[in-house]
Order: sequence, then C-alpha cells, then structure tokens
Amino acid sequence: KTEAGKKMHTARSRNDEVATCLRMFIQRTIKEGERYGFKIIYADTDGLYATMEGVKSKEELLEKTYKFLREMNKKLPKDMELEFEGYYKRGLFVTKKKLLLLLFLNNQCS
Repeated sequence: KTEAGKKMHTARSRNDEVATCLRMFIQRTIKEGERYGFKIIYADTDGLYATMEGVKSKEELLEKTYKFLREMNKKLPKDMELEFEGYYKRGLFVTKKKLLLLLFLNNQCS
C-alpha cells in the first residue's frame, strides 16, 4: 500500500468534528423543545432561551420545563446534560455571546 492508502483523513480538525456534533445536539434539542410547546428565542453551545405561550403561572412553566429537561437528558449522550439555570421574566440580547438579562423583581417593571 501507498502511504496515502494507510490513513484516511476527513480534512477536518477534531475541533470541527466536536463542533459539528454539538450543533447536531443543539438542533435536536431545539426540535424537541418546539415539540413540547416552547418557542426557542436563542440557542448556542452555551445555552438555550425559550418562552411558552398559554401557561397560567410561573409554577406551571417550571413544571413543563423540568419535564422537558428530564426527557431530553435521557436522549443525550451520558456525559452531556441540560441544566436549568434560571427563570427570567424579560431579557435583552445585545449581540451574540453578549447577553444582558434584565431581571424585574417584585413586579416593579411589569
């Protein structure tokens, strides 16, 4: 065999392969979230932000969110997990990767 025949290259770096894999899981998570009734506002490798129409309370929204997380985490590789980090009444996306969340406590700015 020739030297070229001994190795197979994908012409992609390992980082590209990992990024491609992550994008696949992000897209799968977005589709599943939409199937659960979430409207995805923004998603990347660092987070996913979504809203849900028709919920009557914060508690109902959180219950649906945790149910989605439990089901989605069963479908992800064992070393990958979605975590819930917070509930925000409003948010303002300034630019990609620079996110400003406005928290309105005690309904001061409803």
